[in-house]
Amino acid sequence: MANEDLFWYQHNNWKTGVADKGGWKGRNKVGDGGWQTYKNVFASSDGIVYGIDDAGDLYWYKHDGWLSGTPSWQGRNKVGNGGWQAYKNVFASSEGIIYAIDDVGDLYWYQHDGWLSGTADWKGRNKVGNGGWQAYKNVFASSGGIIYAIDDAGDLYWYRHNNWKTGVAEKTGWTGRNKVGNGGWQAYKNVFASSEGIIYAIDDVGDLYWYQHDGWSSGTADWKGRNKVGNGGWQAYKNVFASSGGIVYGIGAHLASAKPAFPIKGSRHDDVAGGHMQTDFTLDAGGNLSAVTRWWTNVKLTGFTGSVTMVLTDENGIALWAANPQTHGVDGEWVGNDDRHENWSATVPSTIIDQVRGYAILHQHDPHWRIFDKGEKFLDWLRSDEGKETVGAIVAIIAIAA
Repeated sequence: MANEDLFWYQHNNWKTGVADKGGWKGRNKVGDGGWQTYKNVFASSDGIVYGIDDAGDLYWYKHDGWLSGTPSWQGRNKVGNGGWQAYKNVFASSEGIIYAIDDVGDLYWYQHDGWLSGTADWKGRNKVGNGGWQAYKNVFASSGGIIYAIDDAGDLYWYRHNNWKTGVAEKTGWTGRNKVGNGGWQAYKNVFASSEGIIYAIDDVGDLYWYQHDGWSSGTADWKGRNKVGNGGWQAYKNVFASSGGIVYGIGAHLASAKPAFPIKGSRHDDVAGGHMQTDFTLDAGGNLSAVTRWWTNVKLTGFTGSVTMVLTDENGIALWAANPQTHGVDGEWVGNDDRHENWSATVPSTIIDQVRGYAILHQHDPHWRIFDKGEKFLDWLRSDEGKETVGAIVAIIAIAA
């Protein structure tokens, strides 16, 4: 089993869903290895993280660096002795409220009174839902006892646990089942929530989408989004989950121990300046990089010019090498050539190839990003805080499987 680290991201635009380069902080490694040993890892609010091991014990962590992305922690505290592995699904709302679904579909409520301190103080196990919950493909929670469920048809349902703070099981304890999303949600690889009805979804190609459920407290089907806020790479994580305030965690391969498996292949698509760019590449063990980039637009009268480069990184996500940029343009559909493909190649130095643990493909409207033409200065910039933030905002650096 590969050793897996814990990575941290802060979605600065978690309340608006605006997709820009300053929208993210991270990718910060905040946990070194071992997270793959847990059967399930999930978070409550304020950077409180729980893990369930194969023996069914429940462990508590407090990420003191949850707002800054520093690897500062309290715990690992065992706060539950056995039994948790028997549940089909375990997830948390805010303030240490944990829900669990068993194999017959009953829903149980727990209040972790020690959620901020890491003590094993609890209220519950209270059965607050009688059957049926096992039929859902995915069940997850936002803050304040708001629970979402996706069925096999891809419909999204909303529940409000009115007694989320007390766990009292009574008929008035719930509002809903309200259908707030019609189909399509089953197509996502992972769907999870931060606080206040902010929902994230990862598709099969690794793009990350943002939704704001404006009706999160009332159960109405009012939404903002679907906004793409992450381009590729998110599918490489074994698990992605969120705490409050747009703090997102991903569990992925321990890059320091992963060796490149050649040939390495990858692809990325971006919407650029009203048009589109897509690059597909292959990198072999001899350092031969072969790529093809497509530029195209669906706009009738206006074209654009775009540049592409590829960045190779080490185990810490630090840039080792960047290809010379390729810059081309297309015309509007009614003007001239609105779709072009260009093959390009480069040679990665032999001193670097064995250090490669990840990559990023950067597409950008040109001529405005002339830093591409600065050679070593561009590499220095990529290694700066601003550069690392830009790479992290555009694509999550992907571990290359051994």
